[in-house]
Amino acid sequence: MSEINKKQIEIKEKTGTRYQSKKLLIDCESQYEYLYNIGFSKNESNIYKLMRWLEENNQINNHTIEANSKIYIPEDREDYIKIISKDAPLAKGAKYTREEFEIKYDDTVIFQHKYRPGKKRNDKNQTSEDMTYADQNYEEIVKNNPSLYTFFSELNHFKSLRESRAQELLHNGISPNTSVEFQEIENRIDSLNNSIIKDAKEAMEWLINFCTKDDSDWETLAFKLYNRFCKNDNTDYKNDSLLNKLFTEHSKTKKCIKEFRERFENYIKKYKYEMGVFDIEDFNNSIYGKYKSEAGVKRPVFGNYFTDGPNGPMLCFHDTQGFDVIAKNISIKNRKFYCKLLFDFYDHFGLDSNDLVSFDRIPALRSGFQGWYILQHFNECDTECKPFIDHATYEEEVELQIEN
Repeated sequence: MSEINKKQIEIKEKTGTRYQSKKLLIDCESQYEYLYNIGFSKNESNIYKLMRWLEENNQINNHTIEANSKIYIPEDREDYIKIISKDAPLAKGAKYTREEFEIKYDDTVIFQHKYRPGKKRNDKNQTSEDMTYADQNYEEIVKNNPSLYTFFSELNHFKSLRESRAQELLHNGISPNTSVEFQEIENRIDSLNNSIIKDAKEAMEWLINFCTKDDSDWETLAFKLYNRFCKNDNTDYKNDSLLNKLFTEHSKTKKCIKEFRERFENYIKKYKYEMGVFDIEDFNNSIYGKYKSEAGVKRPVFGNYFTDGPNGPMLCFHDTQGFDVIAKNISIKNRKFYCKLLFDFYDHFGLDSNDLVSFDRIPALRSGFQGWYILQHFNECDTECKPFIDHATYEEEVELQIEN
């Protein structure tokens, strides 16, 4: 093939090579009626071959031309015809048959929720309170949450007794460590600590039974999460098929996924199906409802006790922390846009003081959530209970007919 003549132009706005190739073909056929009559710009093969030529001659990555770039394009009609007359793809690894032309894009994180896993909602650099553990003695717990005093009333009595008896012994020149009576008080305090943990676990187990009594699947999941909580392991909890199933099949999760997918479809159309051009910040603003013309897409929030009664979703997830979405296997083929949206919903299986205040208004649930809080935060004995981040994942396939 004879040499293809080139000229340089400037691209003012970020654009995709597929869109730019189609635009160049339209401009070319507008000058030559016979090219228009044969559908010069509508032939997917022509678009594909010119796109590959542009990418090879301008060192373009991920099919994307950055704003204010200077690129080489074919100089005139004859040069365009030379390019599209080629019988083979112009890029290494590209797939080509007579009917099929496939453009692939890199996997892309299209949404990261502003509430990050394990972090405070108003400060992503600090650990969320509901992810802390073994961080309060009984005085601090009761001071911050007076409703928990009933768990510690007897312990408080014996700790006061220990302090006063130690002062008496020291005043009389006797070391408390040598006093049998003082040692009995110490043993009683240890026994009370163990009893508090036992009572707290019984309260939390009762809570699980109460909230899941009418659904064996939710009961199974709740006890799986509880047992993990009691195993001294705060690594992320992932790949649980039952968790994925129950979370993603819930109506509120389905609503979130449906609304997110519809918004993504609208925005990928807005950006001419070019994933490299897709404006993630613009899209995220839409998801958060920052535009008056569009409502936001809300993360799933489960279990209003006053309207739904005790239930598994309220116990296991309640107010989810957030979710991220990755677009995978992105491609354009036969004038169709394809991708998979991988949703990763995450939550904290742990409690903070605000949770206690919320559930303190519900007498039927109060002691169970108090027990949970004590198991997580009490530090005067080893409860071996740690909060963790749990994940539920879901894949949604997207297939769109390219409209232009």
